[in-house]
Amino acid sequence: MDLFFRSVQHIPNRRAWTAVDSVWLSLRRVLVLPIYLLAIITAIAIGASACSASATQLCNGISGADASQVKPLCSATWAMTATCTGEDLWDKWKIFDGRTKRPDAFIKPFEDVSVDVVGYELVNMSGRPASEFANAWFMIGSGMTGYPDAMLWLGPGEMHSRVMFPNGFGQHWPGVDVAKKSRLEDIIDLHGSCFGGKDVVIYLTVYYSPIAPAESRPVSR
Repeated sequence: MDLFFRSVQHIPNRRAWTAVDSVWLSLRRVLVLPIYLLAIITAIAIGASACSASATQLCNGISGADASQVKPLCSATWAMTATCTGEDLWDKWKIFDGRTKRPDAFIKPFEDVSVDVVGYELVNMSGRPASEFANAWFMIGSGMTGYPDAMLWLGPGEMHSRVMFPNGFGQHWPGVDVAKKSRLEDIIDLHGSCFGGKDVVIYLTVYYSPIAPAESRPVSR
């Protein structure tokens, strides 16, 4: 714009151009000030956002500042054992290791906040060949309120199975304090049958994303 002002000095009828020049100078003062203010406000907002990332609910009950644009993906695993007797083992498992160690055979909500479960995994870790499980089967059953039925199978002879739900699908688990306390409500159980009288060891993993308290949606229970 300054080049324009210098160039017009060599054009005839300078008085008319000087008047135009004055108008442009006035407009520039009027327009530049809001632009400077907008730039300063934007810079302050960006700086504040970078310095104070929003609180995010992380895994294992931890919350803190996290500038990441993705939701945390967490997992919890339980190791379960039972004796192969040919009957359904759903209430006979012993949880000997894992995120929680309950006295019964079931997995119940374990986070203080609610979570969205996005996948399951089963691994047969019995240390025996798959041929010994040719007539065996195992299945994760959901007793979560509103999310019933089978979630994942290990068919005859299978030693590993996993399912990850499509984006936008999953199971909503309540937090510990909200979950129903009765024995067979709000649980995950492991059905299955095997033969031979030996012990079977199954590792069950739940993949989930925790929900910050402010994001939690009410669940009719």
